[in-house]
Amino acid sequence: LDVSRVMPTKSVLSVDEVDGPKRFELAYNVTLCSSIFSRTRVITFYPRYQIVNLLSGGLVVAQECALRSETHIPSQSWVPFHWENSSFPSKIRLKFDEQENTHENKWSSGCIYLDKIGITALRMPLTNKSKPLIIQAETR
Repeated sequence: LDVSRVMPTKSVLSVDEVDGPKRFELAYNVTLCSSIFSRTRVITFYPRYQIVNLLSGGLVVAQECALRSETHIPSQSWVPFHWENSSFPSKIRLKFDEQENTHENKWSSGCIYLDKIGITALRMPLTNKSKPLIIQAETR
C-alpha cells in the first residue's frame, strides 16, 4: 500500500482471509491535511461494494455458488458486501427476504456482475402462481 502520493480518487485493496476462502475488497483514498498538519496524510478505508436496497421490502444477497452464505438488507438501507469465496465468480444473486414474504422465495433468475458498471434487469420469482417481478439493479 503506497500512501506516499495523494490519491483523491478511489483505489482498491484486496485482502484474503488467513486460512479461509473469504476475500475482503476495500476502497481507499489518500488526502493531505491542511494548515499545520500539511505533511500528514489521511487514509480513508471503506467497503468497495455497498449494496443499497431501495425496494419497499427486504432483500437477501449472496455470491453466486455460495447461496447459503446470504446477507439480509432491510428496506431503504445498505450493507457492505464481501466475497464469501475468492475462487467463485464475482457475481451476486438476489431474492426477497423470507421474513417479509411468507411464500417460498427463490433466487433471481440472473446475476449481477459487480465488476461491470451498468444497469441489469433481474427476474425475481414470487410464487409458483404469481407472475415474476422485474427489478432494476445499477452498478456504479
